[in-house]
Amino acid sequence: MHPGEPVFESFRELVRSRLGRDPLRGALFVDPTATQPYIFHLALRSVVRKPDFEIVDLAQEETRECRLVGVRQSEGAEIDLCPVKHLLLLRGGYGLPPEAQRLAAGVKR
Repeated sequence: MHPGEPVFESFRELVRSRLGRDPLRGALFVDPTATQPYIFHLALRSVVRKPDFEIVDLAQEETRECRLVGVRQSEGAEIDLCPVKHLLLLRGGYGLPPEAQRLAAGVKR
């Protein structure tokens, strides 16, 4: 299942309609493999071909690829690409551990 595919888009619309804007607020998760706190950023990136009105078959804008990208940011601004499937390893968390508070306080939307 990938962004842009009908099943993915149907699932995404179902989640969006049920949860509204709540997912945009972020969440706290526990990574059992982490040795230090980090922030996980998730972005939807698209490659779009602009229309070419001189060629009939290319007169409409077309999304060529759409992909979710995960980035892990540690304290000190160290940034690493991280597979989106990494989210499957996370568990829900309650409260913010003291060692993660400074990193979380610096998060900007």
